[in-house]
Amino acid sequence: MERLKAARTNALGVEVTTFPLMAARLAGGFKRPAAAEELQPAIRHALQAGDFKELEGVRGLPGMVRAVQRTLTAAWRADLILDPGLGARMADLARLDRQVRAGLPGGVLAPQDLRAAALERLSHAASLLGSVELVGLVDVDPVWRPLVLALTERMRVVWTPPCAGDRRWFTGTLREPPEAARVTREAVICADPRAEVVEALRWARGLMASGVRAVDIAIASAACEPWDEAMLVLAHDAKLPVHFSHGHAALEGPAGQACAALADILLRGLSQMRVRRLLRRSERASEGLPSDWTRGLRRAAGLFSPAHWRVALVATRKDPSKVTVVEKILLPRIEALAQGISAAAELGEQFLDKPALALWRQALRAAPAEALEISLQTLRVTDGRSPGANIVWAPAAHLAGAPRPHVRLLGLTSRAWPRSTSEDPLLPDHIISRNLLEPVPRPELDVRLFEALCAQAKGNLVLSRSRRSAEGAMLAPSRLFPEDEAVVLTKVRTPIHAFNEADRLLARPLEAREQPALALGRAAWAAWLSFRSTPWDGRFAPDDPSVRDALGREQSATSLRRLLRDPLGFVWQYALCWWPVEVYIDILALDRPGFGDLVHELLRRTTHRLNSSYGVGRASPEEIEAAAAAAANEVATRWPAERPTP
Repeated sequence: MERLKAARTNALGVEVTTFPLMAARLAGGFKRPAAAEELQPAIRHALQAGDFKELEGVRGLPGMVRAVQRTLTAAWRADLILDPGLGARMADLARLDRQVRAGLPGGVLAPQDLRAAALERLSHAASLLGSVELVGLVDVDPVWRPLVLALTERMRVVWTPPCAGDRRWFTGTLREPPEAARVTREAVICADPRAEVVEALRWARGLMASGVRAVDIAIASAACEPWDEAMLVLAHDAKLPVHFSHGHAALEGPAGQACAALADILLRGLSQMRVRRLLRRSERASEGLPSDWTRGLRRAAGLFSPAHWRVALVATRKDPSKVTVVEKILLPRIEALAQGISAAAELGEQFLDKPALALWRQALRAAPAEALEISLQTLRVTDGRSPGANIVWAPAAHLAGAPRPHVRLLGLTSRAWPRSTSEDPLLPDHIISRNLLEPVPRPELDVRLFEALCAQAKGNLVLSRSRRSAEGAMLAPSRLFPEDEAVVLTKVRTPIHAFNEADRLLARPLEAREQPALALGRAAWAAWLSFRSTPWDGRFAPDDPSVRDALGREQSATSLRRLLRDPLGFVWQYALCWWPVEVYIDILALDRPGFGDLVHELLRRTTHRLNSSYGVGRASPEEIEAAAAAAANEVATRWPAERPTP
C-alpha cells in the first residue's frame, strides 16, 4: 500500500523495503538476508552431521527442520547469543547455529551477520538511504535496534507506530500514534466461524452498495487460519474482490492440487483413481496422451500395480496384435510412479509443471519426502490480487501497517484474541526465559493491535465473535469484546444485503418458489407425502428398453431379491445403473460379495466352455478340471482390468 501511495502522489526517490533488505543494501557486495530456500537445506545438512548431545534422538524426525528453523529465527530476531556453556541443549543449538551459518551460500547472511556488515559501511548510509521512516511497525526486533540507533546519529529517522508501546530505546523522531476516531462501534455474535464469514461478506456487500470503495474495506483477525477456507469459498461464490494479504493455502490452487495428486500416489500406491487425478491436474504428466486415453478402461478396475495397468491397457486394444499409443506413453510413466516415495524428487521433476514443481521443491526442503502430506498443507501462495483495488482479508498485524476506514474484526473469543503464548519446542521456558525469545509477549501484542485497529477505523467498526467453534465447542467471549452491547445474528435471519445468489433467494421466498430447481424440489417433496402415484414414484413407459434388458438378463440371488422386495430399487440399479459411488482402494483380500462374484464368474465360464463341447452332464472329471483351469486363467487375466484385485 505504501508503494501505491507513492505512485499516486508521484513521489520520486521513495523506496519501500524491510529492515533486512535495507541492511543488505547498506552492506553492499550483493549480500542478502537468508530466506527459507537457503535456510532449510543448510539446516538439513547440519542435522545430518549428527553427534548431538540432546537432539541426536530426534534429529531425523519429519518436523525437525521446521522446528530448528523456527528456533533459530526466533533467537536471531531476539539477538540472543546461544551460549554452549548453558547446558547440553544450548550447546546443540549453538553448534547448529554455527553449521547453518557456515552452510549458507555465498553472500547469504543471517540477521546478526547482515547487521554487522551494514554497521561496517555506516559511513555510506546518508548517500544510500537518505532519510528513513518507519511506518506501521508495532515494534522493532532487537536484532535491528543497534542499526536503527546508529542510523539516528547520522540521519533523520522517523517512526510512526500504529499503537502505544515501550519505545524508550529509540532516539530518533517518534510521532505519536493517531488519536482514536469517534465512530459507531457495533458488536455481533454469530453461530460459528463460517457464519462469521457470511455476515462479514454481507456487511462488505452492503458497504459497497452504499458507495464505499473496496479498497476502504478490511476484514481482519488475530490469526486468519480458522476462517481462511470459508472466506476463500464464499468470497469466490459471492464474486466479491477479496485480497488475502497473508496468501492462501497452496492446496487450494491448481498447482497445489497437482502436488497433492502426485504425493497421494507416492505415499499410498498406484490406483486408477489416483493416476486419473494426476493426469487431470498436471499437463506435463498427461503430455502426449490422447484426450480419450481412458476409453475402454473400467472405472471399477483398481489397477494397483504396473502389471494390472498392462493387462487393462491390452484389453482396450482394437487390434490385439498392435500396441496402442496409450500403452507406449502411459506404461513407462506408471513404472516410474511405482518407484514410490524414495524417488519423490526425480518424479516431481518428471511429472509436475513449473508452478507445481516450485511448491514440490519447497515441501521437500521443509521435511522428508515421507512427510509430504503434512508439509504440503503448510505451504501458502499469493492470491495474485492487488491490495490497492480489493477488500482485504488480513491478520491484524498486516492491517495495522496499512489501515482502512471500514474495519470488521473476527474471532473475538477468549482463546483467539488475545492468543495465548506458547513455548518454543527446542528452547522451552525452563531452559531460557520466554521473555528473551519474545520481547513483546503475544497476548500483549494482540491487545496492542486491537487497540490500534479500533483507533484507525474512521468510518465503520464491527466486532464479531462466534458462539461455537467449527467442531461445536462452546466459546467464551474475549475480554476485549463488549458482550453487553452485542447483537445475536441467527443463521436463518433475512439479510438486509445478500452476499450471493442463494442468500438473495433466502431473503425473497416468493421469488425462490419460481426457480426451476427449487420448484422441482418442492414438487418432489409434495409427491413423497402423497398417496397417489406420481412421476417421482418411478413410473416408466410400457416396454421400456432398459427395463426390458434388465429383466431379460440372467438374474443372481441378489438381483432377484431386489426385484421382489424393491422393484423401484431394481430399476435404479440394474436398468439405470445407478450404483453408489465407490472408492476403490488397494485391497488385501476379497470381501464376501467379491468372493461370490468370483465364484459365479468361474462357474459361468466353466459351464459355458463345457456346454460348447460335450455338455456338463457328459464331461469326465478330467475334462471338468481342465475347463475349470482354463476358466481360472481367463478370470485371472481379465479380473484386474475390470475390478479391484488383491
